[in-house]
Formats: sequence, C-alpha cells, structure tokens
Amino acid sequence: MGSIIGHIQVNYPKLSKMEKRIADYIMEHKEDLLNIHIGELAENIGVSEATITRFSRKVGCKNFVELKILLRDVVERHSETTGIIGSVDDIYDTVLQSTRQVLDEKALQIAVSWLEKANSIHIYGIESSGLSAEEMKKRMLRMGYKVDAHTDSHVMLINSSILGSEDVILAISNSGETREVIDACQLGKKQGAKVISITNHDQTPLSKTSDILLFTSNLKIHEAKGLINSQLSMIYVLDILSMMLVQNEQAAKHYKKTVNALNHYKKI
Repeated sequence: MGSIIGHIQVNYPKLSKMEKRIADYIMEHKEDLLNIHIGELAENIGVSEATITRFSRKVGCKNFVELKILLRDVVERHSETTGIIGSVDDIYDTVLQSTRQVLDEKALQIAVSWLEKANSIHIYGIESSGLSAEEMKKRMLRMGYKVDAHTDSHVMLINSSILGSEDVILAISNSGETREVIDACQLGKKQGAKVISITNHDQTPLSKTSDILLFTSNLKIHEAKGLINSQLSMIYVLDILSMMLVQNEQAAKHYKKTVNALNHYKKI
C-alpha cells in the first residue's frame, strides 16, 4: 500500500463527507492518534465508532487497530525544532517524503518515454500551476524538445483542438478540478493526444481524463502553519522528470549547447 497517509490523500475525493472529516483529522493529528482509543477518536471528530471502522476498511485496513499501526510507521519523530526556520524545514521534509511515497516510478518512466517520443509537448496550468508550467517549458526547450506552455483558458482550448496522436499534454493541477485544464485535456484527448497529469488526487475529473497520473503530496494540512508555496510538491516531480529527461543522450547534447550559448552571451 505504501504510506497510509499517501493512500488516504490519493483516494480523498471518493470518500463520503463524514469520511473526509475523519481523513482531515487524521492527517492533521496523526502523531496524537498512536495511543488513542476508537471511542475517544469518534468523540473528538463527532462521528460514530462504526463510521471510523468503515473508513479504516475503505482506506485498505482491516480495522482501526491496523490503521494505527500503519500511522505509527509513517509518523516521523523529528527532534524539537526552533523557530520559523525549523518549522519550514519540517514542512519541506514532510512534503517531499510524502510525495516520494505516492509517486509511481513505473508511471514516471512511461511518462518520460512518451515525452521523449512526442511530436510536440503542451503544458497546461492556471495561476501558480501556470508558473510551474512556464518553468518546465524553459527546461525542456533547453533540452531541444518541441514544447510550449499554455496558461490561458482560451489558448488551451485552441491548442488542444488541433493536437494529434503524436502529441502529449502535461497537465498540472493540485486539486484535479481546475475546469480550464480539464476542458482542454478532454478536448485534446478526443483529438488523440496522450494526457499526463501531475495532481494530488485520484477519482477527480482530471484523473479520469488522464492516461498517466503522477501523484504529489497535498499541502492543505500545512496551510494553517504559514505561507508555503502550493507548488512545492509539483516542482519536486518536475525536477525528477527533468533529471530523467536529460539522461537522454540527444537531450543532454542540446542542454550542453544551450548552456554554452548562454555563457557566451553573458560574456558579450
């Protein structure tokens, strides 16, 4: 199963309203649940013991006791940190580790293969995800790929309407419910394009439209702690994709050429 927290996060959209309340509480208070009784947890959340038992089974556990055992396996016992710097360090570490746990290495390898063979690559993202899309575009351009980033809903639709079976869409959306990105991906897929999505959740409109899903950690549980970049886990996955793509001999040659060109330009 991997991390129980990652499993809960990925399957969060298909949980009932009551089950989501349990999931939210567990993800925010996981360290406090290791020695808690099911009755006490039910009282804290405001649900029945039967609901917690059903939730435990729905996320792949036999019962609440097994859920607690799996939580104990993933709770990281950090040494006490001091001040804001230590707090941010802990958040970064948690986000990266939890993203690593939900990432499927085989899906990454297939995604890289598709990107390497694509006639053209089109990266879709809105607002902060649009900034990540632009960053990935620059990286891939330097490797010689025919790539563009689209951050406007109308441009996305125009672009997706003229794609073909040799083209690949790389969609970026934390929630998997960004309407503009979903509409463009659905239209592109109708034209035969392949869709790779980087997202937090399964069972969303975007995940149902995608051919490959690269899951990332949800930063929602850290929002109350301060202003943390919502794209942190996305950038981590883009970094991994970039490092895998540049292993390609031709991509590496192109990248070296662009580095030399930029260094020459700076000297002029």
